[in-house]
Parts: sequence; structure tokens; C-alpha cells
Amino acid sequence: FPVTIVGGETFDYIETISIDGSIESVNISVEARPSFVADLNAALPFDDCTYDNVICFNTLEHIFDEHMILSELLRVLRPGGKFIITVPFLYRRHGNYGDFHRHTAEYWEHTLISHGIAGDAFRVQPMVWDRLSSALATLPWFRGGLRGRLAKLAVLAVPLLHRKAPDTSYALGYFIDGSKQTRGLGDLEAQRVR
Repeated sequence: FPVTIVGGETFDYIETISIDGSIESVNISVEARPSFVADLNAALPFDDCTYDNVICFNTLEHIFDEHMILSELLRVLRPGGKFIITVPFLYRRHGNYGDFHRHTAEYWEHTLISHGIAGDAFRVQPMVWDRLSSALATLPWFRGGLRGRLAKLAVLAVPLLHRKAPDTSYALGYFIDGSKQTRGLGDLEAQRVR
């Protein structure tokens, strides 16, 4: 089962992905050591319906026209194939190559539907613990070092101990997963009428 990942060998999450098949990656940067070097602001260098799975971690915010790259990711995905996308929301500007977007969950829901993905074929889940952890995650001292790790442990343990649901109003980002299940023309017309 071939999988494409937007990234490259230098990304530490590659080691945590276990699949039965091959992994190929695409990135604009040669330094990331991807399988394919390509400008993600243009058409991907793959045939239609090439991949069983597409994984895109913290990339769409770096693409000026996220609709174009989303269309491309869905184009190279086989019908019934799975996609996983993460995007930041209440999180600082980061990374190289520009940082253009921060969108709500509703935006991503409408965007996927506008790209022909059935509303029941995907989920947009907030990545959040609570207000305090979301706020602290934006501070440099909270992200690294021993002091940062201890502060994270203390803050993240509070919601676990109280067993309360996370406050989705303070999402640091969104985890979007689904499959390429498209709507029929009748579904599109029904959606327009609503």
C-alpha cells in the first residue's frame, strides 16, 4: 500500500509511522531528503489515484492556495483511500516558506465538502487539552527543556485528573482524517438547497 507524506527523511515523525508497504515523501526542500522534490504550490508530480493513503502534517498553512494543494492531495489519493491532515489554529507563526493560514474547524469542514468529500467521510477534531495548556503552548519556555516538560506535565494532568472534556474553543490545531468517499450529484444539489 503506497503512502505519500508531505515531508521527508529528516522529519522525526517518519520513524513513528508504521505501515505495510512503501512510504514516499514530497517536499519543496532538498534538505528534508524527500523522495520527490516539488513545489507544493503547483501540481504534484504524481498520476491520479496513485496512493492508498496521504499524510500531510503541518503543511497546508505554508501553501498560499490551500485549495489547490488539497485538490492535488485528493487527486493522487485512490477512491476509498485514507487521508490524515494536521493544521495549526491557535498557534504561533512557524517554519520556512511562509505561513499564511489559520482556519477554524468549520472552514475545514466546508472546504472538504466543497472538494467533493462526503460530510460523513471525514472528521475535524480539535487538538486541545484546556485553555491553560493552549495558552502556555505558545510560550517558548513551555515547549522545551526540563522546566517546559514539567510545566506541560502539570498542566496536561489537570484535565485528566478531573476527567472533564477539553474546551474545543481553544484548539491549538486540528486533526483531520477521513477517506476519499465522494458525494453523488444528487448529494451536491441537496447540499446547495440547504
